[in-house]
Amino acid sequence: MPLRILVPTFAALIALMSACRGGAETPIVASGDDGPKSGSPGNSGNAGSTGSAVGSNGDQSDGGTTCSLPKVRGTCDAAMPSYWFNAETGKCEYFSYGGCEGNANRFETPEACVAACAPDSEVDPCKAVVCDVGKECVYQSATPICAAPCVDGSACVGAPELTCKCAGSCPNCKDCRQACLP
Repeated sequence: MPLRILVPTFAALIALMSACRGGAETPIVASGDDGPKSGSPGNSGNAGSTGSAVGSNGDQSDGGTTCSLPKVRGTCDAAMPSYWFNAETGKCEYFSYGGCEGNANRFETPEACVAACAPDSEVDPCKAVVCDVGKECVYQSATPICAAPCVDGSACVGAPELTCKCAGSCPNCKDCRQACLP
């Protein structure tokens, strides 16, 4: 007898995700390492490929509320590298998103965070970014990214998909700062 694999339909997946969130009218309150948090099930969204804020188009026409929202890790246990804008420091900071819930102050890249929340704050976007421990903000072409420093020719520990390459200290700089890059 041939093995049958059941693949859920897109509609079934959406229904399951909605059931897990508790429905659009149910407020969600969670607590964790960062203290109490609250979020809106309708604002949880999924990370898009554009690097924009999740659940938002990143524009400030809402009075700037997206960028003044608190960091919310979410209620799940994933570890998705993300950035949030800390309105107190005026910087985009790294955090590990849990994969569920959260709010619109969550970006896939430091570049997307700076563009949405601190576009005029600095000439150098890396000055508006705080990277995760062990990483620094460098430029790959003109794009700011957080990368681990490395020694030329060495392997990138824990990240075999990355290679130790030259990165710049500013957009379009020709200097070479060795970093683990894709």
